[in-house]
Amino acid sequence: MLVNDWQITKIVAFFSLSLTVILLACSSEADQPVTEPTSTAAPVASETAVPEGTLIVGALDIEPSPEVSVFENLLSRIPDNESTRSQVTLVDVDSIMQIVGFEHPAPGANAQERFEALYSQIFFPPGDLRIPRPAWPQVLSDYQGEVGRELFRTLGFDFLSVEQFIFAGQHPKIYDVAFGQFSSTATKTALASCQCEQTSILQHAGVKYYSWGEESVTTGRYLDIPFYDDIGHGVRLLVLDGEAHYSLKDIAIPELIDVIQGNANSLADNDDYLNAVRWISALGTFGKMVLFRDGFSMDEVVRSGSSFNSVRTGPTGPAVITESTGESARRAIEKAPLMEPFSFVLSGGGFDGEKPFTGLVVAHEDEASALANRLRLIDRITTGATAGRIVNGEYQDTSWSDLITLVEVTVEGRLLIARLYSKEPGRTYLQAPSNTILTVHE
Repeated sequence: MLVNDWQITKIVAFFSLSLTVILLACSSEADQPVTEPTSTAAPVASETAVPEGTLIVGALDIEPSPEVSVFENLLSRIPDNESTRSQVTLVDVDSIMQIVGFEHPAPGANAQERFEALYSQIFFPPGDLRIPRPAWPQVLSDYQGEVGRELFRTLGFDFLSVEQFIFAGQHPKIYDVAFGQFSSTATKTALASCQCEQTSILQHAGVKYYSWGEESVTTGRYLDIPFYDDIGHGVRLLVLDGEAHYSLKDIAIPELIDVIQGNANSLADNDDYLNAVRWISALGTFGKMVLFRDGFSMDEVVRSGSSFNSVRTGPTGPAVITESTGESARRAIEKAPLMEPFSFVLSGGGFDGEKPFTGLVVAHEDEASALANRLRLIDRITTGATAGRIVNGEYQDTSWSDLITLVEVTVEGRLLIARLYSKEPGRTYLQAPSNTILTVHE
């Protein structure tokens, strides 16, 4: 992605807000070659003028790139099943590192030096810079500080090895795959020299992978080297050159191997999912995108909206009591027509060369529903509200039109495609199950 220094400043501002509003193992005998994911395309500029103080609705004139994006590559490595169709997170850490000038440690750096580079620039970066944390596998994301110094020594890779990763599915069928600086030889050597629990070797379709135990052992095992089995479920790890696969027990690794060998369909073989990723990439999104199938019906959103309350007091003045209840969530949602039912929502943050935005793709069963929801999406932004709450006994909410100043929207077949521009620079509206969702359906 080619951008100048002024644009980099804008992109850094985009990733500077950490308070994002939530809306919307061992290798085989011969390691198989892996095609490294390519970088995402250059920003796609908006051509819609934005006067002050009013919502502007513009058209989109975009086409998917003929080149395979990093996100398509990630999608192609995950099995297509009911679990993976329900939830997918795609992350391209490397592209953001390149844009903001991440300083990698020198080749041959030891585990401590690698951890310090990660810690100083990502975990606790100077200034306002924010890069998505490359915590892989996801089960270790809560223990980055505790295990970060040990991973490279005991496994031959660490968080800094991760360039892209995909996290898909719902418990217990979780699929966790990373691309980057992984080596089957380095992992084998590190494990052999580790004064720690050694692994068993399992095999599927001629591909060998590591196994740590079968049954739950102890909840205190999450800090035990070498692999920090979070609650003793029994880790499985497959490491090939350029990629790594994680699972609990044998729930996912055999399926992931079948996808690698072309013996099972991936999510990229599902036209709806592949086309959604292509179109959202065409908008100019990069870095991270999330897909959710569930959590958008009125009842689901209302349930999510009934779990928050706070009491805030200042040096002077009365206490401010704020409650978010199911009823307050419903009142906000019903201020605008609900959208017609849809199949899933894919969203991600982007940059058009001038301004940050949220990219949105909503998949439907038919084109008529997509066309109807084009109008309803605009209606919901124009007249709808979010964040319904009770403050000191009185109902309050936030109008979507106070948050979003511009929406560019089009329909391609059964896909509704949009870019949402926020009035607050750097804020992005990612669709995910929560009590502040724009695309609530009937």
